[in-house]
Amino acid sequence: MHDPDTFTRIPNGQAPFAVAAHTHGMQIGIPYVSDYLWRHYFSDAGMGVEGWQRPSGEPANAVYVTRGIGFSIVPARIHAFPELTVFTLTSGAR
Repeated sequence: MHDPDTFTRIPNGQAPFAVAAHTHGMQIGIPYVSDYLWRHYFSDAGMGVEGWQRPSGEPANAVYVTRGIGFSIVPARIHAFPELTVFTLTSGAR
C-alpha cells in the first residue's frame, strides 16, 4: 500500500504481512526526532516513519514502512538513505 495510515483500517488477522512506502524516511533522518514528528504531526493514525509497525489493538497485523527510493517536493535526503527492501518469505508449515 502507499500510505501506512490506511493499514489501520484492516481488520485484525487480515494482514499478517504488508508493506507501505509513503514516508520517504521524512527525507531528513534525525534519530528519534523524525519518527516523533511523523507520528504526531503527519500521520493521522500515529504510524511510524520506517520499520515494522503494529498498530495498537490489532496484534495479528504487521506492516513494514520502507523509506523507499524517491522523495517528495524537495529532491534531497539527509540521513534518510533510500531503501530497497528485500523480504524472504518462507512457509510456516514444516
